[in-house]
Amino acid sequence: MNTRILLVDDDQDFLEAFELYLTRHGFSILSTQEPKRARDLAAEFRPHIVVVDLNMGDVDGAELLEEFYMDTEDRVLAVVSANIDTDTYRSLHNTAAIFCCKSKLTDPQFIAELRKYACFRFPELETQLAEAN
Repeated sequence: MNTRILLVDDDQDFLEAFELYLTRHGFSILSTQEPKRARDLAAEFRPHIVVVDLNMGDVDGAELLEEFYMDTEDRVLAVVSANIDTDTYRSLHNTAAIFCCKSKLTDPQFIAELRKYACFRFPELETQLAEAN
């Protein structure tokens, strides 16, 4: 079982590129540019990690994160944005585990963070990662 990630962003070009990048690193990806469908998709896909863009037109990414946080499902929440300022970080630090600017998403550190938090929350993934290597 690969780590499942749901990507939520209204930018289709970004979604396609980031989905390809994460797939190459062994993650199973479902993406949507329709934030209003994200929770329904999550119920079907059951992601280990949900990555949400903060700035998505008519949908507030912070509110969507809060909705995911209030769910009973156990998952890691990550925030991406073109820029994340200190006030945004402070307001979301109890909701999301991972914060990253879009310009740094291809940094190996981000992949390491995704794996670290997924394995912490879902120990069975760590065993499977070790067996795959």
